[in-house]
Amino acid sequence: MKLNKSLLLVLFGLMLFSFCTNFSHEIIQVKELQSKYDHLSIKVDSVDVKLSANKLKEYDNIIDSFRNRMDKEKLPNQSTMNFINQFRSAKQTFKRTPKKVSRLKKSIKTNIEQLTNLENDLRNKSLKKQDVVNFLNEEKLELERLYKDHYNIVSELNAQITRFDSLIIQSKSITLN
Repeated sequence: MKLNKSLLLVLFGLMLFSFCTNFSHEIIQVKELQSKYDHLSIKVDSVDVKLSANKLKEYDNIIDSFRNRMDKEKLPNQSTMNFINQFRSAKQTFKRTPKKVSRLKKSIKTNIEQLTNLENDLRNKSLKKQDVVNFLNEEKLELERLYKDHYNIVSELNAQITRFDSLIIQSKSITLN
């Protein structure tokens, strides 16, 4: 009988201890993640989507000038079509960039809100330790993915701007037929 009471007391103590788990280390991790998201948000805000829109307008003007320079009686040859298609690939990047940046901003905002909710849950001690650890690991991976997405957007945009500007220079001396 005494053994049962002792076991019951130990089990009760363990349950009480599990409810009183201190999540101070996890709260610090949440704060660090929030800080990194704030930093990423600043970087995403610095992506110049207006530049992308301006390049789209420039693209339309160049295509119009090509149409005016081309002989309307003949079909364009293969090299002319290849040259124009190079412009089109740049156009796609300029067209998609604002949407990609917008999605990235939305993901960042959502994840910051989730972290805030997690922090509140940690302060209220309403989660299990393992669930918190799993969530924080997933959140770190998501943050890493969003940083990569930002890097890819910026890299692709810069590469296409350089390529587009080079094509513009070439277009002034090319014969379209």
